[in-house]
Amino acid sequence: MAHDLSEVAHALIRGVAIFALITLAYGFLTRNVAAIVSKGVAVGMAFGLAAVYAMSDPFTLAPGVIIDARAVILVLSAPFGGSIAAIVSGTIAGTYRISLGGAGAPVGVTVIFASVTIGMVCARLLERHDGGYNIRQLVMLATAGTGQSLLLLLIPFFAPGINASAMIVPHVIANWIGILLLGGFLTNENRRRHEARALERFAITDPLTGLLNRRAFDWSVAEAVNASGQLKGRTGLLIVDIDNFKSFNDRWGHAVGDQVLRHVAEAIKEEVRNVDTVARFGGEEIVVLLPALDVARASAVAERIRTTIDENVFHFSKIVGNVTVSIGVAVGEPAVTFVELFNAADQALYRAKALGRNRIDIDPVPLDTPIAA
Repeated sequence: MAHDLSEVAHALIRGVAIFALITLAYGFLTRNVAAIVSKGVAVGMAFGLAAVYAMSDPFTLAPGVIIDARAVILVLSAPFGGSIAAIVSGTIAGTYRISLGGAGAPVGVTVIFASVTIGMVCARLLERHDGGYNIRQLVMLATAGTGQSLLLLLIPFFAPGINASAMIVPHVIANWIGILLLGGFLTNENRRRHEARALERFAITDPLTGLLNRRAFDWSVAEAVNASGQLKGRTGLLIVDIDNFKSFNDRWGHAVGDQVLRHVAEAIKEEVRNVDTVARFGGEEIVVLLPALDVARASAVAERIRTTIDENVFHFSKIVGNVTVSIGVAVGEPAVTFVELFNAADQALYRAKALGRNRIDIDPVPLDTPIAA
């Protein structure tokens, strides 16, 4: 019996050998394949195939009755991949266990269902921070995950003569350690990706407004032009400047000026499309790159932005501390370079300021029609 118990523990711990591979696959899928198919499906397939691999190298308790590390993997599918991942992985593992057949198949499928269910419940109760779980949460997850070990007590009903109760303690210990280890691996992987994304956002985001910064805007421009600097397609550009912004800083302090900038940025984001690029260009200027818009529609966007800010952004009230913007609008065809487009919008902004502020001005140069050679 001691030999059997050591074999059970060895079979479960053997699954630890694939934990590193699961972690690598998880990181790769969430970074790459998940851009093509949903993250849940990608992670679910990885976890499901890992469970199949665990079942392909089990400890055979009796003909058709196997013990392996599948539960460790399946318990963690929902916490790290979501409900869809849990359903996909459980379906793959359950289908494979049924195909193996044997007297233990009903218990095996029940273990799979229980593991996935425990994982889904834990995923709802435990909140991830920075992409992973802390040690206390992992211990709770591991403890809950070992609950499926009690299902071994059902084996004698399907395979009489097998004393499964002696296997429960090593089964619980091995599963507890396995969930803790694999959960730790996956947490570290998630946190590495979380930190990398945070660094990427920091590099391209203006910390005050949350908009893209000048560097990110330059990248967007690089994608919008060809090698010679000409636009690849019809492109609109708005340059938004907060009227009398210096007075906010002088009268109420820089904290109020910063608040005004944030509110203006939020108002602009509400009025543009997902495909548009909004960036803080410098100081109180915000630029908006509008692909595939003609003059009429670009002007309509600019007027919506101006109206929204005029009506909704202020310090104390619309009478005291009201905020307005002036906007220069220009649209160019592929024959136009981005420098020409920017200069046209900048000139339009200058005119809007000179004509009284709180208005838009459209560049009169026919940049929205191809320039003759």
